Amino acid sequence: MTMNESAEYPWAAEPYRWLCISQFVANAGFTKFRLPDPRKYNTRAEIADMKGLFAQRAARLDAIKAQATDIISPFQAVVPFTKDRHTNVHELATMLKELGRYLVMYYKDVFERPRPDSVDSSVAPVIPVPGHPAYPSGHSLQSHLIAHGLTSLFPNAQKAIFAVAQEIAFNRQVAGVHYESDTTAGKDLASQAWPIISDSGQCPAIAKIMLRARQELLDDPV
Repeated sequence: MTMNESAEYPWAAEPYRWLCISQFVANAGFTKFRLPDPRKYNTRAEIADMKGLFAQRAARLDAIKAQATDIISPFQAVVPFTKDRHTNVHELATMLKELGRYLVMYYKDVFERPRPDSVDSSVAPVIPVPGHPAYPSGHSLQSHLIAHGLTSLFPNAQKAIFAVAQEIAFNRQVAGVHYESDTTAGKDLASQAWPIISDSGQCPAIAKIMLRARQELLDDPV
């Protein structure tokens, strides 16, 4: 069953994502989630640790560049769903990516943490620096939300799925656009948000995607 095969009004995919996000915001708001103030961290020490990762840049550069815009494909290497065969599985990942993008901007504005290269120009990021603050890491939040969603569909692959999420987030540190504490905060925010996202009473639109995704996998296993 695809997103449009329903007795209900046939939503297109993109506005349905916004319906999912609006239900999440209506029930979660933003005040329920708690993150440490990044000023508690030793930024200079974190930059020193980050520079220790730069020897890995050459080996990771292709992945870093690809993951700047695509964080779904790496998960497909672990659980090989496809957009054509598993429309709702792919849509769940896409919706969680968009929800994470929406959620993270609130906290970036709250904390306004400068990017590493703003503190130390020798960081020299290997990808364009995003035009918003560093904390928390959006890639970490988004990839860990996707990991929670995919684990609900592929519980036997939980370890491998979350390893992909961590790898995506870590690559942003190697790239020079995030501190380690940015990564940790994104992961923590995903863990705090997931119980609401996965609650069918609070986010029924998301629950419908997950139900359809499970049926897809019964009809066409990976």
